[in-house]
Amino acid sequence: SRWLDQRKTMRDHPPLLEADAGLPGTGDRCPVHPDLCELGGFFRVHQRDKQDKFWEKLRKQVVEEVYGSGASRFIETLEIREGERLSALALVKRLFPLLPPDKIKAVMGWVPDHRYDGKGTASTAEEAQYALRNWPSTAYVSAVPWIVEVGRQAPRRANRYALKQHAILKSRKLWESETPQFHRMKGINDILTVAPSFAVLDGTLHFERGLEKSRVGMSGDTPAQIQKKQKQLVRAFRQLQSQIPDSLRGEKPSPFYALLDMDGDNMGPIFSHSQARAKAGSTALLEFAAGVPEIVREHDGVLIYAGADDVNAMLPVETAIHCAMAIRKHWTKVMAAGKFDACVNPRPTLSGSIVFSDYQNHLGEIRALSHDRLDRVAKDGMGRDALAIAVAKSGGVASEWASAWDGGGDIDSFAAVNALFDYAKAAGTSPTIASRLAYLVRDRFSEILDDPAMFDNDALIQLLTKEMGDSGLSGLGDTNVAKAARIVAVLQPYCRKGVPAAIEPAPRHVGGLLVARFLAQKAMWPYFENWIKPPAGATP
Repeated sequence: SRWLDQRKTMRDHPPLLEADAGLPGTGDRCPVHPDLCELGGFFRVHQRDKQDKFWEKLRKQVVEEVYGSGASRFIETLEIREGERLSALALVKRLFPLLPPDKIKAVMGWVPDHRYDGKGTASTAEEAQYALRNWPSTAYVSAVPWIVEVGRQAPRRANRYALKQHAILKSRKLWESETPQFHRMKGINDILTVAPSFAVLDGTLHFERGLEKSRVGMSGDTPAQIQKKQKQLVRAFRQLQSQIPDSLRGEKPSPFYALLDMDGDNMGPIFSHSQARAKAGSTALLEFAAGVPEIVREHDGVLIYAGADDVNAMLPVETAIHCAMAIRKHWTKVMAAGKFDACVNPRPTLSGSIVFSDYQNHLGEIRALSHDRLDRVAKDGMGRDALAIAVAKSGGVASEWASAWDGGGDIDSFAAVNALFDYAKAAGTSPTIASRLAYLVRDRFSEILDDPAMFDNDALIQLLTKEMGDSGLSGLGDTNVAKAARIVAVLQPYCRKGVPAAIEPAPRHVGGLLVARFLAQKAMWPYFENWIKPPAGATP
């Protein structure tokens, strides 16, 4: 019976080979769904001309739908890029947002409305459909601090740069792909009136690697002409960097963004106890989810979804941790109003995961990593009501850290989380803090960190104080004792154990210093300072 059950659940459908050409459903593999064939059913090896004509005609129809009849077939469109040959399923996913709002509503019963004006006012159906088609790129989210600060401090130069890039590329997609974001992100909305072209420029055009890979070739362009245009793009970007105000000298857009996942803990007892308590729980979750969009917007993030006790959003590196803390505060307030703490043990809490990722990493892989960190580390590893952080570079996870939110303080003190972020800020704004400090601590004190019975935190502070001597590290405190205390606070995460869950010190490790080092180097601190405390005259 065991073998029979395995055979019933087995799904093994290898792609058909070229020898199967001519049979229904055969053809080149879809790049999005490799187990399906491209819509035309052609094999490029033998049927290149037929395949090209089929997809050229289909792309022409899509271009005319997007840009109007008579539009040039050479206009780039994000729905079907030149050279893409999709399966029927992938094509439906791409083209569904192009349907008129009334048809979308007829199919789904509602029109997804991703636009948000900060007041909860629903947009028109046309605006909702347009926002559904235009979703932010990971590159754009990464560049938001750069876009906001340059757009605010040098709006004319920023706009000239956007116009110059558009003149070189001659593609309307660069004006439309990021347009709805000013409704989602407060910082983008604030600069829209002074730097409208720069505010909605395609995200990849804020990075030299993106400029070098941009599709600049038009029909008939030679390789030399394409290379010349790419050099023009890079030259224009470097010219913009050389003309920015002194307050931004040395700054450049970071290629990293943050993916935030949050999920409620211990919700089962609320919904399994009684109908009255379940109803109160549903009401509380509706209130929680309704308050999340504005929190994410204020942190210049893009909300992917907020439903019941689940939250998923993309944010700039600088505001992600503060956004997670703000959402957790919102959760605590809602649950306290429902008085669930008094009747449910353990109390309902909220865990989170933040993955700082390079924008070129595969989004599906980053989402899988974030979900894994949320379940395996924040919930199971730290005892829930915790935050797990990871840094994902092109080669994989470079550093990670996790701790209970409050770290032994009040319920919303965020002691452990604030210790890590404050250290990162000090390191980012003080050039004398050694970038190799985390590695020095790991190499010299790894055995001490692993054995708290040998050295407790107070003894570790004394040891670090003596080791630092006249280190010259500034920004962490006035004295070496204060500096050592700041370092130990980052080395010491916390977890929850038992019922009711009690805060306990978790094993010390250098992961927090490594994450803080990443933030110190990659965050754009002038943007953070203006975000946390807007300059005089700025929109509050």
